[in-house]
Amino acid sequence: MKVLKLSVDDFCDYHLIAVYTHLQDYKLAYYLNKVLKLHLCREHEKPCLYCPHTQNTYPYYRWEDTLLRVTWHCIANKLSGSQQLEDGFFSTTNTVHYLIDKLKKVDFFLKIDTEGTFNAQQIIAKIQQIPATNAHTVALNTLNIKHKLLFQEC
Repeated sequence: MKVLKLSVDDFCDYHLIAVYTHLQDYKLAYYLNKVLKLHLCREHEKPCLYCPHTQNTYPYYRWEDTLLRVTWHCIANKLSGSQQLEDGFFSTTNTVHYLIDKLKKVDFFLKIDTEGTFNAQQIIAKIQQIPATNAHTVALNTLNIKHKLLFQEC
């Protein structure tokens, strides 16, 4: 009997750009809106981005351009939280949790859902106009299935 395997790559119809910056999420969203002429807005309740360690969700911004049929997502890769130590009342430690552990240097991901043509280099050039910000494309084949499905869900 012939075995057919379903590949997740067949369903990955988005582009992913890694963004490196020291800016806070709201400042990056402001600058992305400015240089890319977007209208990214914060969405607070996104179950797929919930971090049980901090009991919070990763910062997530979204905008859907209905005219061009493009949906933009800005997703933080880092979530900081503080945990109280068991040995004292006032002892806390700051921890950082990553959405994708193997890409710890990435601060944000810009996910673009589009059915039309897409020029990643043009978008990266505009992102690099933001002060102290760098960006590059992420090859989807370097992500594991769990992360591909996570980005597909957003």
